[in-house]
Amino acid sequence: MTTQFLWDAGTNGYQASLTLAGTADLNGLANATGVLLTGNSSALWTQTNTKNAMLGYVWLTTSATAGWTATAGGNIAGWWELSPDGSALENITATPSRPPDWVISLPAAALSTSKIYASQLTIIPAFSFRTYVVNNSGNTTSAQTDNALTLGLVAERY
Repeated sequence: MTTQFLWDAGTNGYQASLTLAGTADLNGLANATGVLLTGNSSALWTQTNTKNAMLGYVWLTTSATAGWTATAGGNIAGWWELSPDGSALENITATPSRPPDWVISLPAAALSTSKIYASQLTIIPAFSFRTYVVNNSGNTTSAQTDNALTLGLVAERY
């Protein structure tokens, strides 16, 4: 008898969701500029936070009061800054030397208010980590403090 692998139900499909970006992290972030996110008060996310999930989606919710305009090929790219021992961190700089762990593609248009844009399904680190993002949208993000970046954690079961 075969066993099916299914998505575990969770809440709205998620095991948990984490707010990656603090209120000012994406506020007026210039194009081609990166920022270390403070959604966990600059602390590391751990397996306790991620509920041991191995997969997740990162999504951007644009400001409820003002969007911004992305250009062709625009995106928000993100890296998990890994900490294998819980204290020493991978060296992520303004120009990371490896491909991003996730990318949120943006339409070449004005980003409307209160819209959601999602990444591809991404692997969640087994190690502790922080999040570093680069705005590659082609323009500065809106100067509002309610742009949000969230990690929705999903799990499989059989």
